Amino acid sequence: MRVLTSGESSGACDGPIADVWRAWIGARPSALGQSLLADDVGNPQASYRDFAAPQHTHINDALELVLGP
Repeated sequence: MRVLTSGESSGACDGPIADVWRAWIGARPSALGQSLLADDVGNPQASYRDFAAPQHTHINDALELVLGP
């Protein structure tokens, strides 16, 4: 995946992080996890900078995505 900026207000932590999974995986036919089938499960995560945190970074809890037909 690529590096994204959330465009949040300075210090407000109110910006979204979004990417288009289909476009990314479609552009990489040999990527790990190809080919995607119904009932496949994915667990995406994002790490982000947080200057108030002790190590200045965080990683979110993973989401679980189940592909449907």
